Amino acid sequence: MNTAPRYRHVAYLAFKDLAYEWLLTLCFVIALCAVITPVLVLLGLKTGAFETWKKNLLMSPDALEVRFKHHTNLPESWFDDIRQHKETGFVVPSLFSASSTMTLKGKDNSLFIKSIKIVPTAKGDPLTGEQAIAPQTPDEIVLTQEAAKKLQAKPNDMITALISRTYNGEGQYITHPMKLVHVIPETIYSTEAAFVSVSFITALESYKDGRMVEAFNVTQGQTKDPVFPPYPRARLYASSLDNVIPLAQIVSNLDENIHVTPRNAEIFRLEHTHEMISNIFNLIAVMAFLGILLSLSASLWANIDRKHNQLALLQLLGLRKRHMAIFPVIQACCISIMALLLSLGFYTLNTQWIDPLFAEYMDNDGAATQLFAKDFAYLSLILILVACFAALLGGYRATKIEPAEAMRGQ
Repeated sequence: MNTAPRYRHVAYLAFKDLAYEWLLTLCFVIALCAVITPVLVLLGLKTGAFETWKKNLLMSPDALEVRFKHHTNLPESWFDDIRQHKETGFVVPSLFSASSTMTLKGKDNSLFIKSIKIVPTAKGDPLTGEQAIAPQTPDEIVLTQEAAKKLQAKPNDMITALISRTYNGEGQYITHPMKLVHVIPETIYSTEAAFVSVSFITALESYKDGRMVEAFNVTQGQTKDPVFPPYPRARLYASSLDNVIPLAQIVSNLDENIHVTPRNAEIFRLEHTHEMISNIFNLIAVMAFLGILLSLSASLWANIDRKHNQLALLQLLGLRKRHMAIFPVIQACCISIMALLLSLGFYTLNTQWIDPLFAEYMDNDGAATQLFAKDFAYLSLILILVACFAALLGGYRATKIEPAEAMRGQ
């Protein structure tokens, strides 16, 4: 015999019962909503704060950097090897700390920057942005907006680099004209800096080391052989935040004499904080769902007892015990779904004052609360399963109702 119509009939009766006793149903929904809403708010705060913090780290190239602790000797083959790893996002040779500044002069002699920071660069540099034009020769340079403004220079203008050295006990200096090929916006790099090619820093170190440098038209010196390679250090960046620590380990494995340190203080703090907040949230969520389980179980059991005679009459009318078992399960599902929808509404209202409250700790695009659809769906599924499990106790109680005994008790 097809029992599907009977199950549909039981579902219809369960819905009608909830609608008939709407005040009691509303109390059930509000009771669940009072537990679910704080859980949703906590989940939104956890996700929003973590995503904003992670976004800020991702927007900062410094978080991807793997720094060298000391000067070392890096041959060209080392750079070829490190570029083969997918963890590597960008790598370029760097120079000695003593050679990391120079003086720049604009068209007007009164416009100059003394001791501007020199940064070796190449295409794909995370510090300059993806759209930046990288200098290709020793005669090209890229400036930050702050430096270009001070020199009153714009792309394609010529500026002059003043470079000094001590040779045979005498101070010497040269002027080297350079073409400004790109200006880095202040939103990407806010301080004064000059980005130059690797060929420029090679020529610069050779000049300061007392050698002849063809790129600078310097004919006085010991030899034409360049100082580099090997290079004393490198500017090294990971391809993603998750690859910073693995990249540092790769560098150490390539040469045990090379000591590097990732800028992982923020990463460790992010991971530790996220793990701690997740554990706190999980503990609160487990306690909340346990409370829902116990409360709903007791309420549905009492509800079945209260409707003892009515359910017995339904059995006399032809419904089996297995049909009676799903009666409280259907009601529990309906109550939990209504509570979820109401909780989502309260969560949305709460975000209207929570987000402004934490606005000073977020960036312009960040939100203190952020609830992903998949997280809400996962939480909803857990709640419905908990509600169904709680209803099993009431379902078990419904199967123990004996129509004859119920009728004799009338």
